Amino acid sequence: MEHFDAYAEKNYRWNLGVSWADGLLFSIGLAFCTDLTILPVFLNNFTDSKMIISLIPAITMLGITLPPLLSAHYIESLPRKKPAATWIGAAMRIPWLFLAIFAWYLGDNSPALNITLFLGLYAIFTISWGLVMPPWLDIIGKIIPLQRRGFFMGVRFAVGRLAGMAAGFAAYYLIEKGTFPTNFALLFALSFVFMTVSLGFFAMTREPAQPVVKAKRKFADFMRAIPTTIRHDRNFYWFIMFNMLVSGSNLALGLYAVYGVQHFNQTDSISGIFTAVMMFAQTIAYVAWGQWAIAAATREASSSRPSSASWPLSWRWLRLPSTGTTLSSC
Repeated sequence: MEHFDAYAEKNYRWNLGVSWADGLLFSIGLAFCTDLTILPVFLNNFTDSKMIISLIPAITMLGITLPPLLSAHYIESLPRKKPAATWIGAAMRIPWLFLAIFAWYLGDNSPALNITLFLGLYAIFTISWGLVMPPWLDIIGKIIPLQRRGFFMGVRFAVGRLAGMAAGFAAYYLIEKGTFPTNFALLFALSFVFMTVSLGFFAMTREPAQPVVKAKRKFADFMRAIPTTIRHDRNFYWFIMFNMLVSGSNLALGLYAVYGVQHFNQTDSISGIFTAVMMFAQTIAYVAWGQWAIAAATREASSSRPSSASWPLSWRWLRLPSTGTTLSSC
């Protein structure tokens, strides 16, 4: 354990830098294809069905909440999680390359085919996103000390969202000056490029081997442990309840951008402005919550209880204590 801690401390600055670079570039890529502004407006060009457009946030929430159960079981006995995270991360980025190609090649013809390809490829992206979160969070828990995680997350997300705000204005310009669907094809291509470069920085992370590796369990045993954990961990229980409520409310959020385009006689480019405003609001929120997390982690680390300071992640409600594996995304 001492060797593990020494390795993490020795490489702390390096890992901090590459993780921030990863977060910055990924946020820019994500801003060009955000599911609440850009993508609903894109799909609105092929269909008037609000139900189909609402599938975008629905696919997002299902993709990032259910698949983590599968990858959490797979990685719990691995001494290093980076290889798995890197391969899944690569699969996560490929759909945007194909979406860019299909949007450019098919044009605005064959609406049914465009919708089907879009929803299918977007589902691959969100499922991969969900699968990658357990190993990614486990790596962050190993390379960033508990007392510094609030600072790390606050800076990572705040700077990423500021960059995303700039990307939102860039999206406005590209959509306004281009023609449909070539302008959106360019946005998807930019998403692929920025996310792929971000993966390169993530691959440079120096991850120490897990000091204690759990024995591999059957998936059925892994799943049977979940209800027991929920009953005994009230923080985890309320976290799940909160996520269910948020997931339900998110189903309608994608329609706001479409409403703005349709009822205020705006062009599709307004979705870029919506993105910039959303990113700015999230920046303020992340800075505030980052400071709160620093104070909370410090109090917990200094308490006399056997706390999560000995666990890879400070968010205790994101973990199954009996598995030692992250279940949910951040």
